[in-house]
Amino acid sequence: MERKVIKIIENADKNENIRTFLIYGMSGVGKTGTVLDYVKKNHEEYLYIDCSRNSDFCRFFENREKKEDDTYIDILTAVVSEFYGIDPGYLANIPVILDEPDGSLIDNGLFGGHTEFLKLFIITYDKAKLSSILRCMEGHKVTVVRMLPMDFGEFLKNTDKEWYSEIIEGHLMSRRKIPDMIHEELSDLFGLFMLTGGMPEIVEEYKRTQETSVLISRQRFLKYGILFKNLNSEFECSEVRVRSIWDAIESILEKDNHKFMYTVMRDGATEKAYEKEIKFLTDRGMLIGIKRFDGKNEGMHPKGMRYYYSDISMYDRPDVGKIMESLMIQEMIGKGLEIKYWESGKGASLDMVLCGADRAIPVEVKVNDKSNSRSVRAFLKDRPDKTVLRLSWENCRFDGDVISIPVYAGYAIDRLGI
Repeated sequence: MERKVIKIIENADKNENIRTFLIYGMSGVGKTGTVLDYVKKNHEEYLYIDCSRNSDFCRFFENREKKEDDTYIDILTAVVSEFYGIDPGYLANIPVILDEPDGSLIDNGLFGGHTEFLKLFIITYDKAKLSSILRCMEGHKVTVVRMLPMDFGEFLKNTDKEWYSEIIEGHLMSRRKIPDMIHEELSDLFGLFMLTGGMPEIVEEYKRTQETSVLISRQRFLKYGILFKNLNSEFECSEVRVRSIWDAIESILEKDNHKFMYTVMRDGATEKAYEKEIKFLTDRGMLIGIKRFDGKNEGMHPKGMRYYYSDISMYDRPDVGKIMESLMIQEMIGKGLEIKYWESGKGASLDMVLCGADRAIPVEVKVNDKSNSRSVRAFLKDRPDKTVLRLSWENCRFDGDVISIPVYAGYAIDRLGI
């Protein structure tokens, strides 16, 4: 599977001063496959260490006593060199991939005294581990890459329909309507993409079999497999509460107010009681949290988070509006854009506000006849910038400050130059 993040890794790898790459994201999004694809194409040799399955390597590090030579090379280089019997000088010339180092390796100093001696690729599904590793590497140049499920553009490329992407992006850049026939074809392809959820494993299966009948059952299997894998990892919070949060997401998003309500799980439940479990799910990339936009000072409201599954295939019930909102948030975050939601306190609300350094653009996802124009007007009332972005099943339309694009073009929003 070809992924866009490879270009980020490739560009950073050209810089001789960058020797460390951290790749993180939810289980199943293709982190390991992407790194291995890149390394195999660009390096003749490499060393891959799967820490989750190589218990001997982990025990060797835990039982090893520190040596004077560790001041010459960093601890990780010394441990890898001794365990595999490879000269440190040789190791410095090949990429070393460290897949899913567990918390004990990090806490016990595997990355202590990091010197950038190795060209190092570290893969993890846990944002908390990522933060701990970054603290160990403070002061060094590190490329951090977040991976999400495929966006529609990646789906087109990996199903041999890349030319459609060129049409979408070209028409957004020139602000022209897409030909009606192609628009209909893209709408159908987008429906297929939604069936796969953008998960590489399912996209690959569809590409191999061209069958759609098994995609939903495969999604369910993958969904609960990811949850089970995470619940059986290093786990310090309540499994019952994690499952309660997981099951509550969908029912909350079906309400008019999407703000996460803890009382849905049980009467009297509070945010504090579920704090560890929420962190567990967001750290492992299984949930995406969206903060509230404060219209007065453009800051972030500390409470009232909204949560979405990180993969649209995780939704059990086919609520198109909810799934589309979740997908657009996912695709915009994948572009590195900042998304918040907004409430006026007087009944007006927006599910998405695209935030920049000096502007905020209301985003309306319209997949049915329901309009949110009143809330859009309320948001823009005292703001100098009147730009509105609308995503729907309809073709492109550019009416002054109102930019309307099809939902299938949401992945290419950066081509609009707004």
